[in-house]
Amino acid sequence: MKLQLNEKMQGDFPVVIPAWEDFDLNEVKKLIPASIFKMLETWISGNEFSWKKDSIEHIHFTNTKEDRLIILIGLGKIKESLNYQLLQTLFAKIYQIASQKKIKELNVLMEHWITQFEDTEEFIRLAAQTFTESAYVFDTFKEKKNDYLLNKVIFVSEQSVESMPLVVQNGIRFGEAVNVAKQLVNEPANEMTPRKLAEMAQKTGNSFDFEVKVYDEKKIASFGMEAFINVAKGSDNQPRLIVMHHKGDPNHPHDIIGLIGKGLTFDTGGYNLKPGEGMGNMKNDMGGAAAVIGTMAAIANAKLPVNVTAVVAACENMISGRAYRPGDIINSMAGKTIEIISTDAEGRLTLIDAIHFALKHERISKIIDIATLTGAAVVALGGIRTAVMTNDQSLFETLTEAEKYSNERFWQLPTDEEYAELNKSDVADLKNSGGRWGGAIAAGMFIKEFIQDHPWMHIDIAGTAMTDKPKAWQQKGGTGIAVKSLFYLVKLLAEKK
Repeated sequence: MKLQLNEKMQGDFPVVIPAWEDFDLNEVKKLIPASIFKMLETWISGNEFSWKKDSIEHIHFTNTKEDRLIILIGLGKIKESLNYQLLQTLFAKIYQIASQKKIKELNVLMEHWITQFEDTEEFIRLAAQTFTESAYVFDTFKEKKNDYLLNKVIFVSEQSVESMPLVVQNGIRFGEAVNVAKQLVNEPANEMTPRKLAEMAQKTGNSFDFEVKVYDEKKIASFGMEAFINVAKGSDNQPRLIVMHHKGDPNHPHDIIGLIGKGLTFDTGGYNLKPGEGMGNMKNDMGGAAAVIGTMAAIANAKLPVNVTAVVAACENMISGRAYRPGDIINSMAGKTIEIISTDAEGRLTLIDAIHFALKHERISKIIDIATLTGAAVVALGGIRTAVMTNDQSLFETLTEAEKYSNERFWQLPTDEEYAELNKSDVADLKNSGGRWGGAIAAGMFIKEFIQDHPWMHIDIAGTAMTDKPKAWQQKGGTGIAVKSLFYLVKLLAEKK
């Protein structure tokens, strides 16, 4: 995709004009050829187009000099300080309109927008990122592929960007990192096995230039990751431990942010079998893994001056004669024993071994785990906000700062010690399920038992990893949730050092 800034409209391809209700066309008069301006002015006055929110008008002007499609987008009463959320919504809407009409080249009058945004380079980068996110289509298994692509967008403006190609490329690559996470979640479980997830992590590492190591089942056993192994042993598809590195701050080698992603490539629930309805969506149970792989791609592409290690314990939770059972007592890499109350509370078992591995072998100093962990988080927050728990309020505050850039929303759950009581066992150090009530919190408190007093934040994306109510930049299926938030979280943490 080509994005350009130009003082004049180019070619004879369509023109998009997005504006708010009190918009005066004279604000962009000098950017529009006189013949088009006169026709447009006459049309608007005769039709009383009000620029109300979500109003869209397609006007085809034809005369001896012009044959031009003009698209007006009304944005309502929002003439205010522009932010990332407003702009991403607008860019996505422009892409959606272009896609519907199969428009491949486009002029967009944006002078009245760019001059109000804080940074012209960021404006262009965000446009490239959003167009790339909006272009994603999951058609891997369709014979007929989607062949539409918006090839060229001219932002008609008097502004300039010195390193325009680099800014555009960075935006495109950031969008591609988000799309990596979408694709990983959308792949069916017969394809996206633990081995395939590891291969995709390596492929992404090669593309975005971050290091990836993969350990097989024998090596996993040698690490003593017994909780992880117990979840994995019911499947014929062997587990994989995926470790990713971005070493962007060699001056502080012991300051390492750890991203731990849940990597259940399919979850039947084990002997605590899930209901058949909706089980097909359990291919998304590696949404946390997808998020950290996409985040590592974004971090590496931006060359952030920070050290980040991501760990994914990838496996399937299946039923067989080898599978673990309710009532079993198992060990963990940290040495704590666990009574199995539910084999469907498996994600926290893989996460705590991945966390202990990252602490022991990778020496991470901060822990951020992300997982499609509990149905209770979905019940509490639906698909609108993502649940968060932390023992370090500054981490959550930085995440809320990241919301400014990510267009993703979070909600903090409590970590009162009374909730830890839910995980107490009569026969082991802990039990893996605290019951129905407070389930999202109990799951987070279970993980908290293994963090060794390090700064920690737990993100439960069970309600937001997939959607059946897509936005313009977020298609039905995998959302790529948290890639942008984690990227900006890490970026802000690096800036605050």
